[in-house]
Amino acid sequence: MPLRDANIVSGIIIGGITLPIICHNIWKTRKGQYSNFDVSNQQQRKGFFLFAIGLLAIVSLYFWWTNKATALVYSMWTFLSMVVLFALVNGKGKISMHAGVNFYIAALLFHYSWALGFGILALAVLVAVSRLILGRHTLPEIIFGALAGLVFGWINTRFL
Repeated sequence: MPLRDANIVSGIIIGGITLPIICHNIWKTRKGQYSNFDVSNQQQRKGFFLFAIGLLAIVSLYFWWTNKATALVYSMWTFLSMVVLFALVNGKGKISMHAGVNFYIAALLFHYSWALGFGILALAVLVAVSRLILGRHTLPEIIFGALAGLVFGWINTRFL
């Protein structure tokens, strides 16, 4: 993708997904509806998932509708599918989205560079360990999140 297009896509993702989620979580935390910014409480995650899935779906549809690069559209749908899986499992248990997202990114980066993939994988492991240390997740929740991230990341690389 040319640099100009990549900057526009990045701006849309940051402005249409990342910043709204950050603002949403700050607002909900300040109102006392979330006990913490990272929405660790399983019951509180229901509202978060609806909000995040809505944003991901809107941006995914926009990229599809505007005929953006096929790899980008598939990547958005793959990531959205992973978040939907996390939301569905949330009714029965909790999965570490931090682990899932970081291992997903590591799996994608292996496609482009083994060195970068291993570097991000090392950081993903540190993030996963931090979730244990902070008491936000149990080991099975982290393992499931990491495995889901790796699987969905690997699936995504089939479309790159």
